[in-house]
Amino acid sequence: MSSARNIVVAIDSSVFSQKALTWALENVLQPTRGDKLFLVTVSMVKESQLAMMGDAMMVNPELATEQVEFLHNNAQDAGKKIIHDANKIIDAHAEQLKGPSGEKAEISREMIVLDGGDPRDAILDICKEHKADLLVLGSRGLGAMKRAFLGSVSDYCVHHST
Repeated sequence: MSSARNIVVAIDSSVFSQKALTWALENVLQPTRGDKLFLVTVSMVKESQLAMMGDAMMVNPELATEQVEFLHNNAQDAGKKIIHDANKIIDAHAEQLKGPSGEKAEISREMIVLDGGDPRDAILDICKEHKADLLVLGSRGLGAMKRAFLGSVSDYCVHHST
């Protein structure tokens, strides 16, 4: 029997990451081998939202601090929803992999919600920390020009992962 693998799947709220998770479940994960999924998402407050808070800080620092906290809480709630939705996808897949006695497959998983930071570095840090054998993430299919100007998490991870 082959040794178990650690598979990191980076997820966000996009349909692309849901497709990547489904692909990993259908094409890579082997629960009977002992493979373990690590699902990672980074809850982030958008830069544009924080930039608006900069002006508000000058006018009313106390209110602006409350608003920043509100934005962070919303980002964390969004991260929890992403994990919840991913768990539903995994559970549905486990149900399809019923064993001979009718019980659903046991899919070993760990959910990781990181609070802020650069998603590119956070994903690669999780890969190192959990000794990932494979990283799976979705891609929006940006062209070369857009990727050069906007950046791409998947492109960065492909070029910087070990």
